Amino acid sequence: MRAQKAHSLIGRVYDPRNLRRAWERVKENRGAGGVDGMTIARFEEDRERYLDVLHRQLKEGRYRPRPVKRVEIDKPGTDKKRPLGIPTVMDRVCQQALVQVLQPIFEPTFREESFGYRPGRSAHMAMRRIWRQLGQAEWIVDADLADFFGTLSHELLIDRVADRVADGKVLSLIRSMLTAGALRDGVYESAVAGTPQGGVASPLLSNIYLHVFDERMAQAGFALTRYADDWVIVCRSQAEAKRALASVWGAKTRFESGNSRRSAPGAVRVSAIFLGLDRVPRSSRASEGCLNLLGSNSAAMTPPGGTRTGGMRLASDGDGVRRAQAGSGDGAVLVDQPAEQVAPVDLGRPSRP
Repeated sequence: MRAQKAHSLIGRVYDPRNLRRAWERVKENRGAGGVDGMTIARFEEDRERYLDVLHRQLKEGRYRPRPVKRVEIDKPGTDKKRPLGIPTVMDRVCQQALVQVLQPIFEPTFREESFGYRPGRSAHMAMRRIWRQLGQAEWIVDADLADFFGTLSHELLIDRVADRVADGKVLSLIRSMLTAGALRDGVYESAVAGTPQGGVASPLLSNIYLHVFDERMAQAGFALTRYADDWVIVCRSQAEAKRALASVWGAKTRFESGNSRRSAPGAVRVSAIFLGLDRVPRSSRASEGCLNLLGSNSAAMTPPGGTRTGGMRLASDGDGVRRAQAGSGDGAVLVDQPAEQVAPVDLGRPSRP
């Protein structure tokens, strides 16, 4: 059965009531100004005029987003930096207005396994799901998509939005946001792939992009839990764990951009490190000590191609909580042969219904 598409959405995006509601959300979230120097406080002083300008530009097809302001922040737990792209206040209002129209269309289609950046869902809920599944688990596979936000394919993303949206003006608006580029220390950087971390629309767009991944993993029978570009699969055996990783490596769609930069599963991190948490909700059966054990000292290896993987064996400790045993010994390394030797599940783009 073909999914019903939404038509004539651009008018709902630039509807003055939608723009005012979007401004209130942007004001509530605060944040720094973009490349034009406009602040939240300054926008508020003359908001009706600015919102009217945005309304007319969108209605007449003249709206052009500014490049994002490229800044870098510390990446927790490492000495690395995380790049952020800060849109102008006007562009944030536009993105929020777009999200308010698209979210009701796509949110009902997202799977139960997806928890990141969704209304009424949280990291703690994702953790509870994982801990519930541990009672039947023997292996945990946990990975992320390296530099996902920086390498996301614009063409694939537009195609996936177009699966549910038939309004060409909305699709063009999304493309203009994706290709606006960035300014770093006054130097312009073009954007041939990716969506800026820090953009208002980026979380929704990333979930739309990865929805096919969620569907294919479910079809293959894997117990997936995903939070944005981090994911965990609880497996019943080592063979299933190997097949899960091979399914991502061997996918036709490898979340690649149009250039040579490759996005692939990154270093395996389990439990606390998976979601950046230092404890589980009290409702979980697992103790904090168990969580720390799961989240530390994982074995790792680097196969050809630069993809790091790792694994942690689970064993019953007598009190009903299954604990991970990391290090040398049986099951310390999850993938001990090239992925090509394990039959993968096809995670490529499904045919249109």
